[in-house]
Formats: sequence, C-alpha cells, structure tokens
Amino acid sequence: MKKLLTLMLSATILVSLAACGNDGEAEANTAELEEITVDKEVEAGDKEFTITATNFDFTIDEELVVKKGDNVTIHIVNEEGVHGLEIPGFNVTGGLEETIQFEATETGTFEILCSIPCGDGHHDMSINLVVVD
Repeated sequence: MKKLLTLMLSATILVSLAACGNDGEAEANTAELEEITVDKEVEAGDKEFTITATNFDFTIDEELVVKKGDNVTIHIVNEEGVHGLEIPGFNVTGGLEETIQFEATETGTFEILCSIPCGDGHHDMSINLVVVD
C-alpha cells in the first residue's frame, strides 16, 4: 500500500512539474522574436502601463513601447483567472495583482509572459514590449 501511494504521489509531482516547466522555452522565444517596427516617436522618461489579463489573453490600451534607459512600471489587472507577469529578457517576474518595475537597459522586442500556470491556454499568453534607442 505504501509503495502504491508513493508511486501515485511521485507520478503526480512529475506531471505537475512537466506542466509548469518551460525548459527554457521563454528564453528561446525571446531570442526568436522578430523586431517590431515602431512608427511613432517615443519620448524618453518614465513609462507606466496596465495589462488586463483574462483566460487566456493579455489586453492593453496602448502599445508597450519605451526608450532604452526608461524606468518602466507595468500593472496587471486580473479580470478572469489568476495570472502574473514575467519578462525573461529583463529577468523580471511579478505575481498576482502585482506591479513590476525595471529599467529598460537593452533595445529590442521582449516577450511578456504569464508567470502563473493558469490552464490549457497558459502558453498562449504573451504580449510584446518594444525598447527603442
């Protein structure tokens, strides 16, 4: 009986870890993103954005475009489900209903991902942040 319980517990843990892990996919995806052309002039200065999260989508009111060197603040509002934010390119992670802050130290296109495993559509939750010179 103990062996059966141990086997079942081990199998449950392995399945959970496999579902939650990304095996470096987030970092690989960031490197593979195509550069996005920005058609508007971006002024230097602190930037603040709000991302609304639902199952399984992020929505924004404006493009997430900043200048290199800007201090960036991103708020997450969960309208449906439980979600967080992660920007692997800047090593930034925030949890449920958190605000994340960081300095945009590199130019390029960076993927923002959901940091909390939230169901079957979890890996589809992404949005881009563009950092220009």
